[in-house]
Amino acid sequence: MATVITGVESIRLVQMLAWRGALHLETKGLRRRGRSVLSIVKQQMCFKGGAVSVLRQLEDYLDVNGNAPLAYRYTERTPCESSKTN
Repeated sequence: MATVITGVESIRLVQMLAWRGALHLETKGLRRRGRSVLSIVKQQMCFKGGAVSVLRQLEDYLDVNGNAPLAYRYTERTPCESSKTN
């Protein structure tokens, strides 16, 4: 039987868990087509550093905010852009 994930918070949590797994594989050398997961996570979560550092930051973020994974709501701007002052 399949599990259906509903709600923005739940979908966002599953997305972050998928990023964690994919980023772990990228650190081991597995590549994918298109943008790297590292670049996606860095843009979406405003993390800085290399692959291992970003993976550690993402894992720490999930440990602290496991039940409330939304750092931001889905908007047209990324959290990095919205935190900048114009």
